[in-house]
Amino acid sequence: MTPFRFRLERVLVWRRRELDLEQHKARQLAAALEDTARAIALNAVERTAAETAVAGAHHHDGAELEAHAAYLDCLVRRERKLEKRRLEQERNLAEQRVRLMEARRRAQLLEKLRSRRLEEWEAAANRELESFAAESHLNRWRPGPR
Repeated sequence: MTPFRFRLERVLVWRRRELDLEQHKARQLAAALEDTARAIALNAVERTAAETAVAGAHHHDGAELEAHAAYLDCLVRRERKLEKRRLEQERNLAEQRVRLMEARRRAQLLEKLRSRRLEEWEAAANRELESFAAESHLNRWRPGPR
């Protein structure tokens, strides 16, 4: 019996690589989103600290108030920018998850096909082996040349 050979093995290998690549991209996007979330949290802490510093000061100098106001404006702009980035990253991650599910589906389809073909090949190999065993058994009991 010939050894098992899946004709679409190269395609299956390619689909597995494609799936790995899509998983890697999804992990990268998720990590970037986490980094942005940390930056947003850090910005919020800085903003709270700046607001507390202004509120807790006993005497206010006009230049200090102006500097604090400019700093708070900068933090607000950074917060908006980070929120915009977070929304974009969430959208990109959602799109990547769709691509990942598609790649997984395509790879699983070929895996199932390979599995089915392997089962068919094993069944055929078992039938061939049984046939050979039956012939061997019958040949053993046949009378030989006299």
